[in-house]
Amino acid sequence: MSTASTSTGTVPAAPVLRNRQQLAWGIVLLCFSIFCVVAALALVGLHYFIFQSTIPMRAQLQVSRATASLISADLIEQAVRNERILGSGDVVATPQSQAQITFRDPNQDYLVVARVTLKDGATVVVRYFVRPRFDWSSEPYSVYLDDITGEFDVEITEGLARPVTVIIETRNGARVFLEAPGRYSVAVGDVHLQVVNYEGSARLVTADQRPFPIPAAQQGMSSLEDPSQFYYAPALVNVLGAATFSADNVLDYNNASDQASPSIWRCSSLQDSGPVGRFELINEEGFPALRLLRGDDAESHGETRCIQLFYGNEGVDVSTFRHISVRVTFKIHSHSLNLCGVDGSECPLMLRMEFNTDGSNEIQHWIHGFFAHEDPVVSDYPPLCDTCIERHEMINPDRWYTYESDNLLPTLELLGKRPVSLLNMRFYASGHQYDVLVRKVELLVDQTIAPIPTTEEQGG
Repeated sequence: MSTASTSTGTVPAAPVLRNRQQLAWGIVLLCFSIFCVVAALALVGLHYFIFQSTIPMRAQLQVSRATASLISADLIEQAVRNERILGSGDVVATPQSQAQITFRDPNQDYLVVARVTLKDGATVVVRYFVRPRFDWSSEPYSVYLDDITGEFDVEITEGLARPVTVIIETRNGARVFLEAPGRYSVAVGDVHLQVVNYEGSARLVTADQRPFPIPAAQQGMSSLEDPSQFYYAPALVNVLGAATFSADNVLDYNNASDQASPSIWRCSSLQDSGPVGRFELINEEGFPALRLLRGDDAESHGETRCIQLFYGNEGVDVSTFRHISVRVTFKIHSHSLNLCGVDGSECPLMLRMEFNTDGSNEIQHWIHGFFAHEDPVVSDYPPLCDTCIERHEMINPDRWYTYESDNLLPTLELLGKRPVSLLNMRFYASGHQYDVLVRKVELLVDQTIAPIPTTEEQGG
């Protein structure tokens, strides 16, 4: 047997060779393992990048009335009158104002994905708003709103190419999941969280992680102090039928001979002289709207109006109802008259509800107007009409605004005008020149007696 000589003696060569071979194989196996791990991580990363990675959508803040507050990453509070592009983590508040956040897909020509309307006194942290990086991904559009207080309307666009998830979280950890095209309302007070699902798919998960599905045409209310308290109740009912407009429910008044047909808007124009006003169905950013228009330098009075009659002249019996309110979403492009004219009766948009009271055949009415232009030099234009019980409202021009009245019954009862039968509902543009878009009109009533408490099975 051959040996190798050293200063301290002789060492067999074969064991040394085997040790070196084992070390080499160990290094090879280790490198191969590292290669496999790196390859696997690369494949996982590539899969994530292609199918799950996201990019921000565009979030646009538009102020509908007065001025909103915005706190961005620099923690400096800004007053916003018109519009801003929002970033992740921005805080929006609407003290004595109203604003709308529109989420758009930058890869689809800035298609509107969802709209969130912040009502008066609302606050929200816009945590994130993302879409998949590539169109072939099946991941949804995702919007996450955090730390909300106040009242919000949420609208998710129909006909999108991918699903949408809007997550809304309160300060105590309760969350709302809105997961289908439709319309929703979320209100967070000091002690309650209320979710109304007008149409769509909604879930409320309480702070102790109990899920409550909220079906369409229902509302759910959870106690923020005691999550075990949860109630279901029917949502308010729109007696006008469809809230939006289409060729199926908008007719020329002269061609609408069947006056008893329900849920049909009969529209027309009248004028003292000069240019004729008109109405037309249009599509505004993917949403149907009814445009009321009169231009051509008109300098005489005109109206473009739409009316819905309730079963001819018989009306709808509301003697037992506990709630009647009006909700309208619209935009005033422009109008030529200052405020609402010299008599306060020519607003670019006016709402009018007619009704009968108990024991009287005299027709009563409720009128409310809106305008977007007021000349500060002219001070003698009245802020309401002679027969109005509320001041007209000034909103920002060329911005969508959602008006929702309080329950009208208490006020009308105090005036001795408690409605017994609703006769008709109308909206109209009035004045010389005007350009108004109306997206939705709703006359909401509540016939419920009391909310229905849930059971543990309902909470599961």
